[in-house]
Amino acid sequence: MAASGGGRGVDLSLSAARRVWAELPAVIRQRDNRAVRAAAGAVLQVVDDAVASFADGHAEAGRELVRREETVRRELVDDLLRGDAHLSEMVERAEPSGLDLTRAHQVALPNWGSGSPR
Repeated sequence: MAASGGGRGVDLSLSAARRVWAELPAVIRQRDNRAVRAAAGAVLQVVDDAVASFADGHAEAGRELVRREETVRRELVDDLLRGDAHLSEMVERAEPSGLDLTRAHQVALPNWGSGSPR
């Protein structure tokens, strides 16, 4: 597992779980049921925390990706409306959004210059 960003916290949590897990045989040999339950509970809690941290990081990465894609689409539409960008660049930028700018399109725009929509 990579140890960058949020992944570092997950790595640390799982390392702690491995250390506690490695000590379980010694606890079991003592035949202290409470100690065994506590050690097993500690392992499960650490793993639960690591999975939650990983899931949070994954969800945030997804939200960031959506924000970037929205920005790219918004900038593309702005460039299309202005009409001052290179056509070949706009065709390339439009493809990931599912737009084929080599085909005919109809565009409807509101006329806000008159002060109110018609």
